[in-house]
Amino acid sequence: MSSSDSDSFDNSFHNTDSPLIDENVKNFLNSLPYELGNILQGCICDIDREAKWKDIIGLKKIKETFLLNIYIAPRYPSIFKGIRKPLRNFILYGPPGNGKTFIARTLATMTKRKFLLVTKSVISSMWVGNTAKLIKAVFDLAVLMSPSILFFDEMDGICSKRRSADSNYDRENKSELLVKFEEMSKKQKDVCVIGATNFPWDIDPAIKRRFDTEIYIPLPCLKDIKKILIKNLSELEIDNDFNFDNVAQKLIGYSASDIVRICKLAVNKPIQEFFSSIKFDLSKLKNADMIPKFFVKEEDFYYVIEKTPSTITKSMIQEYYIYKSDK
Repeated sequence: MSSSDSDSFDNSFHNTDSPLIDENVKNFLNSLPYELGNILQGCICDIDREAKWKDIIGLKKIKETFLLNIYIAPRYPSIFKGIRKPLRNFILYGPPGNGKTFIARTLATMTKRKFLLVTKSVISSMWVGNTAKLIKAVFDLAVLMSPSILFFDEMDGICSKRRSADSNYDRENKSELLVKFEEMSKKQKDVCVIGATNFPWDIDPAIKRRFDTEIYIPLPCLKDIKKILIKNLSELEIDNDFNFDNVAQKLIGYSASDIVRICKLAVNKPIQEFFSSIKFDLSKLKNADMIPKFFVKEEDFYYVIEKTPSTITKSMIQEYYIYKSDK
């Protein structure tokens, strides 16, 4: 199908009955070519209304930065003016699996903002030559839905460093991004733009300068690893000899998502072993009393940790250290 074919579709076919979409947004989506409208609607995300800042373990200074600039500042414009103008555009960078997207989503919940998510796959889903139209439209949508958060995942894949081999379309996309950032800086609409990346050094420098600040999201420290363990094991029966500090020490160098995955594997290990011992034959269980209690044991964690290396290498952390030092 060509792009002209898609333009001819009846735009009223958009499923715009979502409670996230008011009449103004519905009219905006229906004013766009069919495919573009559908892609944009897919960028509008529901948020976890139960999410709280306490769900983000650690990162106290980072949470305070967001709360001051995105929650407090809009409520006191007479204070945050001139040189005190609040930060609006942020790059979150660091090793994968440490909650960059979760932070942005939770921020949207806590500040009661609409949340728009743009991924590399969304950008690449557009026909060649139409990506710039998507970039323009998603910024316009963020303004229309303000107060909002416009979140770009894998920012390095959306606007990588300019190279001589860049196509005219790549240059057009980056130029459109620069134009929209410039427009945003002049408008009074309350839109926060967040770009997340594992590779900040690959983002085009001109685009990077449009962001107010870059924030490093590190691996969890020992104290935070222990908190992650306690949170994930809170509903289970834990062996009396289980030592959170010892287990946490073994998990230094792991990402937050690695730690959660190890928790799941470790707590399920005795269950797997039990049902394997009866060859998964439920007829051997005469009653529920024959099923033992499955306590969370320290040795199960050590077994899983030994079999599960961290997805984050020392060389990756060294790259972030060099990048921060060179800034």
